Amino acid sequence: MVLAQETEPMPYNPCISAPTLPAHCIDGTRTCDYYSQFPCSPGYCWAAGGIPINAGIPPSTIVQNKTIEISGVYTITQNVRFLNCIFKMRGDSRINISPISGQNLMKIVFSNCKFFGCGEMWQGIVIDASMAQKKLGMQFVNNSVEDAYIGLTLDPLNGQYGISDNIFRNNHIGISNFVASPAGPGSGTLNAIIIRNQFYQTANLATPVGSLINVVLPDFPLAYAGIKFVSVGVIVGVDQHGQQNSFTCLVNGIVTENADWESINNFFYDIAEIGIWSKGSRLKSTRCRFYGTGRIGVLTEKVYLTAQLNNFSGIWEEGIHAVGNDNGQQIIINNLNRFNMTGIGWRIGIYVERPQSNFIFTSGIDGNVFTTNSVGAEAMNCITVVDIVDATTEFYISNNTLNISATAGIGGVNGIRGIMGNSDNLNIHDNHIRYITPNTQDYGIVLQPNGGQNLSMGHIARQNDITGIATVQSQFTNPIICCVHARGIQGMGFCENTFDQSVHGFHFLTQNNINLRNNHINNHSIGLAITNGDARIGQQKGHGNEWNLDPNACVTFAASVTQGNALNSEFIVPEGNVLPWLPPNVKLSPDPSTLFWFYQDAAVPLDYCEPMLSPLPRLLTPYEKEVVLGTSSLSGVALWDLKRDVYAKLLIFPALRPTGSPEETFFNSLNGSTLASLANVVQQIRNALIHTSTYESTLATYTTAIDLAFTNLGLFDASMNYTNTSNLTDAWFAQRDTLLLQISVSVAAQAALVNVRNQQINTALQNVLTYNAAIGTTLPYESARKTIQELRIRHLLGQPITQLLYQQALALAQQSVLIIGASANESVYFLAPCDQALFVDMEEGHQQIGERADSGQSIVGIQVAPNPTTGLTEIILPQNAGGLLTVYNISGKKVNTRSFSAETTQLSLDFNQNPTGLYWIVLSDQAGKLIGTAKVSVLH
Repeated sequence: MVLAQETEPMPYNPCISAPTLPAHCIDGTRTCDYYSQFPCSPGYCWAAGGIPINAGIPPSTIVQNKTIEISGVYTITQNVRFLNCIFKMRGDSRINISPISGQNLMKIVFSNCKFFGCGEMWQGIVIDASMAQKKLGMQFVNNSVEDAYIGLTLDPLNGQYGISDNIFRNNHIGISNFVASPAGPGSGTLNAIIIRNQFYQTANLATPVGSLINVVLPDFPLAYAGIKFVSVGVIVGVDQHGQQNSFTCLVNGIVTENADWESINNFFYDIAEIGIWSKGSRLKSTRCRFYGTGRIGVLTEKVYLTAQLNNFSGIWEEGIHAVGNDNGQQIIINNLNRFNMTGIGWRIGIYVERPQSNFIFTSGIDGNVFTTNSVGAEAMNCITVVDIVDATTEFYISNNTLNISATAGIGGVNGIRGIMGNSDNLNIHDNHIRYITPNTQDYGIVLQPNGGQNLSMGHIARQNDITGIATVQSQFTNPIICCVHARGIQGMGFCENTFDQSVHGFHFLTQNNINLRNNHINNHSIGLAITNGDARIGQQKGHGNEWNLDPNACVTFAASVTQGNALNSEFIVPEGNVLPWLPPNVKLSPDPSTLFWFYQDAAVPLDYCEPMLSPLPRLLTPYEKEVVLGTSSLSGVALWDLKRDVYAKLLIFPALRPTGSPEETFFNSLNGSTLASLANVVQQIRNALIHTSTYESTLATYTTAIDLAFTNLGLFDASMNYTNTSNLTDAWFAQRDTLLLQISVSVAAQAALVNVRNQQINTALQNVLTYNAAIGTTLPYESARKTIQELRIRHLLGQPITQLLYQQALALAQQSVLIIGASANESVYFLAPCDQALFVDMEEGHQQIGERADSGQSIVGIQVAPNPTTGLTEIILPQNAGGLLTVYNISGKKVNTRSFSAETTQLSLDFNQNPTGLYWIVLSDQAGKLIGTAKVSVLH
């Protein structure tokens, strides 16, 4: 057996700095300061080491009111009760509790004792019951443990522990466990009641000496964690008032690896990094509270997560952050988790990487409450869901209440943000999003692709209501920007939503493939805005949508379509002329008499939403069909990107290329090309992640059994009164062991199943990584795509990103889309948050200052060549603009300003005197409104 240690290599992350605790935490106080002068009691002075086994234990087995000094290892193999004792632990010393073979139930009690070192770290109290044929029972009550590497190391296999009312101060880890070798999920369950304990730090950790010198101590001299469990089943806390454990002034609260466990009624505050950090296996967090300060409340990596009735407040960056869910993990965040995002540091309430498909247990975010009331420097998102795993079953975001009364610096506050990949069936329904404070700059629901998104289908946003600030309808000076803001979204339907008070009700940019049915769009500057500036447009259709009857409800337009291909979309509207947009034509752009976007509908209204619940056929979108037929208006890298997307779609879904069809001809014409090889990687990743129905059915069987066993254990625990620890009898622990055994058996079986599947996934993805590395590329956009795919595969493998690979991703993010195509934007996803903030998509992001001030004006992209540049750079300006060009460096400092007239079409900028780095070019018109942006990478 080995002690739990943190040995995993950390990925390169330029954002990470050394953790710091709040100033009030480290006051320098230590137990040693008050007790070092106390001499050891006669017969208990073991500072020279060489301590006999069971030394100092009298026949009564009671050791009381003794001051004990220990060097080396003090081993106990018999029953004993230490009452009101002081343990002065020399450097590298240890108390070892180890029953011998054949011994009956061994009972150990430590009550009202103090354990501490003095300048040098000691190992801690270690329980090793591996030799016991019976159980070891330990009561550890009202003690203080300080200066240890690990305060208590528990044996899960043969121990029964009551751990309550203790103080764990200034330890690297307060409580941990022995780990079976080889370690793995399901290696045991820990029969422990852990209540009313305090874990905190007041002074730097003591100096490691002796055998501890070479032990890995992350974040030294700060306390790494209050509790760390590895490969064990355990419950920390009980669901009774006043029984909570508290974790404060630590780097992390509770850390687990491959543990099936529950955190119940624990409090976390003034944490430097993470409240609960769980890697692998299963976590249920219930009624936990996160307040004060911290970075992430709950962080899970490849974990089956259930979070219910938790409360997040104070000044944290994120509430719940769940990533790495590529093996059928189920993520359930529901039942009134409350996110009071009131501190200035908040960025995200819930962040979830969408799980890989699980046909039996769907995942979702349901029934939570978000309240924002702060002013921050960065963008805030109440809910963010990111897709990278090509799942086919449903993920739902439903019945959440978002009360947004905040502004967030340059970012604004979003309600629900979906970064969508090639997974199907994202279901956003029955959410209530209300913006309360004026001068917000936000989106209710914002959707954007995570790279290619042309393989997905079956998404729906239904019966959501989003309300902005009630303002004078003719002005709309203080509403949110868009109730829905979407760019490049495929296979999505919007049904029976109600949107009120915003600049735009719906705002769709670039190539969307969407349906709008039976929506109510009230009181906006523009009810429906469709802006397509890149010549690609999907099938944007609508039927039965209604606008407010008030003629001023849509101040500028009820519907506005700019730069779109009218032949690809249609909107069917109710018959009659009483609505504010049919006629007069001033409420509709373009005029329906010249561009056939809008049609009057004489049919009886139907339930237009119900059909959206059934799967739609996968088809090529109009702009994809144009590529197949060779009629696309795109050229260069934009056309290459689209060809690659179309090829991948035809490759993965052969039914889309029937024999003799133009699609088959197009597909065959690209076989063997670099483009085809890169598209093959997409198919291979998809195949690697697919689960068989047999696997998922077996997985579900074990999951159900584990959930039931934990529920039964919870009911058993709830019947106990924990106020008096004497209630925790041997008989009660024995009954609890039988329930824990049910958990252990199912956990071990599930762990074995998942381990085999993980090995299969890892092998398949490693093969894809090798295949991708062997692809020969010559053109910049080919090499960029190869790098993007390597980043994605390594992310799925859970491999830490190296500094070299990170620098490659950063370099891609600084490239122009005109040179490397979509890879420039996709690389941003793989950057650390501090660098991501530097690459806001200005065309559709929160920086649409012009959109806020004048809803009829859109921000345009600026052409810059060469980019990257080593000096002289040409800027192509919008036609008939006129205004001011300003250049900012990556820190936001203004470095250059040029005025230009409406007749100017091109400007030259010289970056020879500017340092290497990223620069922003911002165009504003003569009234100061933003009209265009670009980023330039300068290399010397």
